[in-house]
Amino acid sequence: MKLEDLKVRLNKIPQVEDLLSLLSADGDRKAYLKSQVGSSMAFYAERVIQELNGVHLFVLNDKEEAAYFQNDLENLIGEQKTQFYPASYRFPYQEDHKDRSNVLMRAEVLKDFNHRKTRQVIVTYPEALAEKVVTKKHLKKNTLDIKVGDELSVDFVNEVLFEYEFERVDFVYRPGQFSVRGGILDIFSYSYEEPYRIEFFGEEVDSIRNFDPVTQLSSRKVTRLEVIPNVEERILREERASFMEYLPEDTILWLKNFEITAQKIGDEYEKAKTIYNKLANSEVQLAPSELYLTENGFKDSAIPFKVVEWGIKKHFAGATVIDLNQLPQQNFNKDFVLLSTVLSKNIKDGYENIVAASSARQVER
Repeated sequence: MKLEDLKVRLNKIPQVEDLLSLLSADGDRKAYLKSQVGSSMAFYAERVIQELNGVHLFVLNDKEEAAYFQNDLENLIGEQKTQFYPASYRFPYQEDHKDRSNVLMRAEVLKDFNHRKTRQVIVTYPEALAEKVVTKKHLKKNTLDIKVGDELSVDFVNEVLFEYEFERVDFVYRPGQFSVRGGILDIFSYSYEEPYRIEFFGEEVDSIRNFDPVTQLSSRKVTRLEVIPNVEERILREERASFMEYLPEDTILWLKNFEITAQKIGDEYEKAKTIYNKLANSEVQLAPSELYLTENGFKDSAIPFKVVEWGIKKHFAGATVIDLNQLPQQNFNKDFVLLSTVLSKNIKDGYENIVAASSARQVER
């Protein structure tokens, strides 16, 4: 049996049809998937994603669990892109604990909200949602849009990049850098995973293409480039908003353990308050309420959306309960005699055994 065959089997169960029917209806519908076990959630989510356009935001218990879930989704969805939305800080108010690659991923998600065609799939966790981001209005104001054929001078772009606090270097290799060589401008924006090279003909943009910073080889040309500064830096800290405020009306929230997520978001806010009160220069820092979402703020922000909950218990009292009737698999601990006994009993009880393996060696065993 191939993966596609397994997807077909699981997607035919009546509970998935019930979920699709509920989410297809108008209004802020809420569902709670009871007795969900293992990786089955990714299969059900894949079916809904393929059927319903819009933003699908998955919130898992922690970063590791979110990463595993994203991997499951990518294996099922195939070419459909999923995005990981991480936290930028390890500790509040400590710039040296900021992860530059995480800042890049956060900026890319925010940018893509403006260019979504049909659907956008985002996987995250409570600590990432706790951090507020630049507002839509402020992000748009601080985005440099460059298109082929635009009349721009290298000097003008150079000045804007300095205003965005980009670093001028000889060769770019990380986000937030740019270099100028005659009529060629290399920029590594925070909104892309690779740098781009802009060639000017006089004061006109002649071409834009991405390139590998190691080999300097280009893989494709584009007609447009959006340059976004570090969305966590001081120049964008005047106005902040919850990430939830970016979500469009057609968003479906997929929440594992809603109450745990809300509590962790609240814990991040309280942690920020504690650190803020100990800062020697707190008067020059934004207050925790301006940088972090509160527990109740998160709960209130989820109300207008369609929500699918799963986990220990439901949060929304009026949510429609869909019982998946699943039980966790017994732990065999390499006891093949026990495995054989259980498989035989399953057949006798009318069940079909499907043994999944991640490698050819496992199949041979």
